[in-house]
Amino acid sequence: MIESAATRAFFIKLGTMAFAAMTLAACQTTSLSGASSVIEFRNNEEVLDDKSIEAKIEKGIADLSTQYVMDVEADSYVGRVMLTGTAGAAGAKDSVERVARSTPEVTAVYNEIQVAGEESATRDLTISGKLKAQLLATKGVSSNNYTIRVVNAVVYIIGVAESNDEFNAVLNVARNIADVKRVVNYINIDASRKS
Repeated sequence: MIESAATRAFFIKLGTMAFAAMTLAACQTTSLSGASSVIEFRNNEEVLDDKSIEAKIEKGIADLSTQYVMDVEADSYVGRVMLTGTAGAAGAKDSVERVARSTPEVTAVYNEIQVAGEESATRDLTISGKLKAQLLATKGVSSNNYTIRVVNAVVYIIGVAESNDEFNAVLNVARNIADVKRVVNYINIDASRKS
């Protein structure tokens, strides 16, 4: 049986993500400083389901015949998928969205892929690093409950806040990072599983 490089890469990535998720779950603790909780909103099964969704979408993207998909990330949070990155043409952006929507476990797709244009990877990495560090240090924010992507100085956040106060704190921190042009949030508020 001949398998493609994309198929092999898919299964290797899926296995790696499953191992990482199990390792993370085994290391879950609560911060003694009270600044930020390391316990995540999602349970272990939901984390694994999300990693599986991401791997399926990434395999689908790799299988696309378009050369215009440049740098795209698919982040799943309890079945909700946020697509970020850059594509060289609107058709490529639409193709990636179709891949995500065709994944059976996906409940919502937020397509924030930007078409071409100039980007500054260094600036985006700096913004991302500052934001993650500040969220980790912000009292009342469970920073593990958020996935953050920065593309062309636009911050995209998906996750779950455990209260309105946490929701507002996350957005305020993001909006006040130097060089951020805009913050796009896909944060749900759900106090049912407070850590």
